[in-house]
Amino acid sequence: MHKITIDELKEKQKLCLTTNRPSRFADEYRELSRNHIEDEEQSVKWNREFVQRYNERVEMKYEKAKKEFQQVSNDYCSSYLKYIMQELNIDEKKAQDINEYLEEYCNVEMHEIGFIDAVDDFIEIIKQLR
Repeated sequence: MHKITIDELKEKQKLCLTTNRPSRFADEYRELSRNHIEDEEQSVKWNREFVQRYNERVEMKYEKAKKEFQQVSNDYCSSYLKYIMQELNIDEKKAQDINEYLEEYCNVEMHEIGFIDAVDDFIEIIKQLR
């Protein structure tokens, strides 16, 4: 099994932070209303078909961006848990428990800048207590 380094984990976090999480409120993912008129010189039917085609393209673009973001985020989260597991020689359930503790009691989230350093410090404390 490939040993994950702290630098690799930071790179995955950086990629996760710089990959845009798609939002339905962003202009590029905003659908047109059913009654939108694109061309007043065209028929109602033509305008409705235009809206339908446009909204289908927007939906496909949004779903693609959402999937890409989810893949990057999942890769980071998986690597992060594997890092905790390998450093402390524990199973995934215990690694998830540590993550929940850090997020709840230390008021940090895995996507925040500096989180990886906090986790590494926490791991060192646990190692010293063993």
